[in-house]
Amino acid sequence: FVSVLGYSRRIYVKAFTAENTEAWLNGIENAFRHFGGVPLAIVSDNTKCLVTVHNGSELKFNERYTAFCHYWNVKPVACTPYKPRSKGKCERMVRYFKENALPGRNFDSLEDLQKWIDLWLVKYSDVRKLSLVHTTGIQAETPAERFTQKERSELRTVDRVFFTNIREETRKADKCGLIRVENRLYKLPEQYSNQSVFIQITDTEIIFHDADNKVIRIDKATSFYTAKLQEKSTIKIFNDVSPDYETWGQNSLSRSLDEYAKVTGGSW
Repeated sequence: FVSVLGYSRRIYVKAFTAENTEAWLNGIENAFRHFGGVPLAIVSDNTKCLVTVHNGSELKFNERYTAFCHYWNVKPVACTPYKPRSKGKCERMVRYFKENALPGRNFDSLEDLQKWIDLWLVKYSDVRKLSLVHTTGIQAETPAERFTQKERSELRTVDRVFFTNIREETRKADKCGLIRVENRLYKLPEQYSNQSVFIQITDTEIIFHDADNKVIRIDKATSFYTAKLQEKSTIKIFNDVSPDYETWGQNSLSRSLDEYAKVTGGSW
């Protein structure tokens, strides 16, 4: 996986054993981490891992990548099919990496390869001299200098858990709009009662997209549902002593139990 920032030409590279959607998304998120920020748009090629249809004016990204871009609030852009120059910056960086980082080196594992790549990015790639022949009046600079001077401030903060660390599940809301996640109940808007919803679960949030494609986030720690306590009802005790008992001892016909004991010769 090779990515490049459009202005500074800083690049990020990560090695994978196979090309699939998860590798692409993991590579993009690690690029965010490496650069310390999130761009406004991502220009990709037309790999089937990201793009379902790109034929003339018809362009459709797959559901996983679409959800990824919504999550990070970035605009997905696909290069023009069969025109490598539409992503020439990245094509040149792929060639640069292959010709400068890999020749004459052998690696015992994928981890050893990645350790070398991470070192090479900082020690060699970031400090290479750029030849900006298309920009007159500006001296050649390094990617690190251009990034620090102008580009870093344009990136948005990486302020959430990686999308690739999110579990995706389907839940059926009950008639009250409640779903159960990790043995707790969470309430969805009323229109989702008795409906199945596709949700994304992180360590801290439950995320889903409503009918208008608006992202709704539920904080797992503070927004779980608790039933209201019912008011305690007054229960009548049927074996309660009659209030007349209080006046019984004042009856002129009443006698002490000791008097009955004298007559019967017993004791009470």
